[in-house]
Order: sequence, then C-alpha cells, then structure tokens
Amino acid sequence: MTKKPKAASVGASSPHLVPILSPGSVTWRWSIRWREDGRKREKATGLPVEDRAGAERLLAEFLLEWSARQTAVPGSSMRPDKMTCGQALTIYGQEHVPTTAAPERIGWAMKALAGFWSDVLVSDVRGETCRRYVASRVTKKRIPGAADYQMVPIASSTVRRELGVLAAALAYCAKEGHIASAAPKVWLPEAPPPRETFLSRQEVAGLVRAARRDSRTRWHLPLFILVGYYTGRRKDAILSLRWEPNSEGGHVDLDKGVIDFRPVGRAETAKRRGRLQVPSRLLRFLRYARRRTVKFVFEYGADGKERRRIQDVKRSFASAAAAAGLDPAKVTPHVLRHTCLSYLANAGVPLFRAAAWVDLTLDTAEKVYAHHDGRHDDVRDLLDRGGRGAAAGR
Repeated sequence: MTKKPKAASVGASSPHLVPILSPGSVTWRWSIRWREDGRKREKATGLPVEDRAGAERLLAEFLLEWSARQTAVPGSSMRPDKMTCGQALTIYGQEHVPTTAAPERIGWAMKALAGFWSDVLVSDVRGETCRRYVASRVTKKRIPGAADYQMVPIASSTVRRELGVLAAALAYCAKEGHIASAAPKVWLPEAPPPRETFLSRQEVAGLVRAARRDSRTRWHLPLFILVGYYTGRRKDAILSLRWEPNSEGGHVDLDKGVIDFRPVGRAETAKRRGRLQVPSRLLRFLRYARRRTVKFVFEYGADGKERRRIQDVKRSFASAAAAAGLDPAKVTPHVLRHTCLSYLANAGVPLFRAAAWVDLTLDTAEKVYAHHDGRHDDVRDLLDRGGRGAAAGR
C-alpha cells in the first residue's frame, strides 16, 4: 500500500491537489478539490500519488478554466464550453427567479439539479447527460413487505419539472447574452398520463370521518378535505389561506362569503389561482374554524404561543386514507381536485364552467376530464333512437 503524501494546496477555497484512497483500493491517487458556491467540489485525476508532476499539470490546466469562470465579467458572454450549468442556474436564480410568481418551487428544483449539473459544461448538455440525470434521481422509500428502506426512482413528473427549470435557465442565459450561442436543447422524459383516480361522495365522507377520529388531525384535516372537495384547488393554495389579505397566500372573507386564492400583488402562474363564492355547506365549517384559529385557516400552536401555518398534510392525509379503507399510494390530496371537477362534469355542468370553478385552463380540462363530461349524452341517445328524434324535430 502506498504512503499518503501531503496535500498540495493553493488556498482553502481554490482548487488544490489532495490524495484520495477510494474504498476497496490500496492505491492513493490525486484528486482536485475546491469550494464553489459554498459547496465542496472534487474532480478525480486518476493519477497515482507517485505521478505528482502529471497531477500538477492537470491542476494547472484546471486552474486556467476555473479562474476564467471566477473572473468572468457579469453580463459578458461565455462560450458554452466555458460556462457550467451551475453558473447558468446561479445567474437565473439571481436575476430572474425572484421576479417569478413561485420562486420557492423553482428553488426546490434548482437544489435538486445542483448536485448533478453544477460542474457540467453547457456544451455537454444533451440527451445522454439528461438521461443520466434521470437515472441518478432516486430516493429512499420503505416498500410494503420489505424489511428496510430501498432506493426507488423519483417520479418522472418531478424529474421532468426539474429538467424544465434547467431548460428555462439555459434559455434565459442565452436570451440575456450570458451564453454566446443558442441554448442547447434539454431532453425531457415523456410526460406521464393524466391521473384517473377520483373519489365518490361516500368515499369523501369516509375520509372526513377517518380524519376526525384522529386526535392529531381532527381540527384541521377534515376542513382541508372539505375545502379541497368543494373548491378543487391545489394543496399549497389551500394550506396558505389566511383570514386577512396578504402577499404570501390567499384569504377567506367570511363576511362576503368569498375565498380569494390569489396572494396580494402576486403575478399569476400556470398553476392558476382565483376567487370564488363559497358554497353554504363549506362556509359553515369555515366559520367554525375561525373561532379556534387566529392568523391562518390551517394553523397550529397553543394559546399564548405563536400560531404557525401547517406546512403539509401529506402524511396525515395518507393515514386517514388508509383508515378509510382507501389506497394511500393512489389517494393523495391532489385527488380531491380530480374529484371536484369529475363530480361537476358528471353532474352535467359544462366543462368550461367546471374548469373555471377550479381555476383550470379549458385545454387541460378537455385533455384530462372530457371523458367525464355528459355533454354528448344527447348525441348518444339520438344515435340509439336511429335518428328518429331528429326527423321528428324537422
């Protein structure tokens, strides 16, 4: 086994050589290590510690590339083979993301992208690297019947959204002149088919009863289910509701009987929000909630302590679904949105009006929910009669 040499350093945050002994290996090899954007970076040279001269040459070449990145003048153009995706994401995050309607959602995607793409050159963005990223996106999950957690792929819809953020960042940098060429095409995995799961009214009632039986959720989860069922709005839009107008989320006006899901001064996004008149049955439950909450419609905190918004109901919703005899893997909070729109369509409400109620574009509603729409029942009945009704009407 070779002896570990001393590291060759040119500064704590600058690229420098360090000896690395990989697991299962008996040979020390040189690696280039540095810090960038607050994160530790490392690049293997593949050279054994005996070849220090060769490692120094590789370090010198890397320092030239690294220095060019660090000294790049803001606003100046860089060639795709000189700019990294990490730099493009940083520029996008600093210049554009704060002006968007949902910067936190983009931030989550950028955090996931950073681990893989930070050191990848823009010129290396192609289908092969995108597919490697998809393969790298795994998470630990307990599989029913398994003794321990297992690594499972992240949902393709999630990875598709993340790569969409990368594509947007590269397109922005190209448009603003940060990249001295057109943005490379980012390969995206195929969009998953629309979800078909929705609940009957009896299943919704069973879900509410299960939530009420749990002392940990009885004060907020039943109301969440009812708001989701009656309004068809998204989970985050519901949980961010307050009793007064604000810039962070929507608000409930009990005097006017209105829920406005739009934050004050916030631009509209593709994940649309809007206002609606509250059905009388739901309004009664909201009045009950107002008696025990202070700032947020969905909050926790004992008397005398700061009230805080409930951030998520994913786990408690899954527990209630299981207690109600439903499949937690399929019955998620988003199913309430499907249920609301499917119920309206099945009841004969024109699809454009049902889509407006849940603040969904008509194109999306036609794509996902048109098979629930009863607008063609008269055509079916006419065909069943062999066209006799049409003849009688002339």
